[in-house]
Amino acid sequence: MTRRALIIAGVGLAMVIFVLGLIGYFMPVYRSYAPLSNLRVYVHFAGGLVRVYCLRCDQPFVLEESLGYVNMSVRLADSNRSFYRYYHAPAGSLPPYAWLSNKWQARNDPTAPTLHFFGFRTWIWLPVLLLLIHPILAAARDRIARHRRRAGCCAACGYDLTGNESGVCPECGEDVHANALRYPLADRTH
Repeated sequence: MTRRALIIAGVGLAMVIFVLGLIGYFMPVYRSYAPLSNLRVYVHFAGGLVRVYCLRCDQPFVLEESLGYVNMSVRLADSNRSFYRYYHAPAGSLPPYAWLSNKWQARNDPTAPTLHFFGFRTWIWLPVLLLLIHPILAAARDRIARHRRRAGCCAACGYDLTGNESGVCPECGEDVHANALRYPLADRTH
């Protein structure tokens, strides 16, 4: 049951990323999550790229986006003072793949908080492809096993089980009856 749930979750997440990526071609899509008051995770879809960034600070802070989500201001939660701003460069002006990690503190203000910034940026199709690899391989494996079972072979290794009365594959030791339950002969009822 967990295998099926993983497949469904992978396909569902791949579809969500794909749709948000398509929308991001026309207008930037931004979503921020705040698991803690001094930690922000946000996802930004624009121009065929997905950016997943995590910001951690010494003090509670908020993110404030500009119109079109081009600039992001980091503001302290208690004083609403902006202490850091960064810019999302357009997709064609920067390398599409990057792992980012940086630590920032104002040089002229020793009391300013320290901001830790890390994350990655990549093309939309890469996470979609990575999320779909397992479901595609699982579907192919199930199809091969069903084909082998229909041909009278062991679903696990393909050994011919004609005349086998022991209920165990002599080649791989797989239980033939367990294979019959996992990979039934017919996909549909007649």
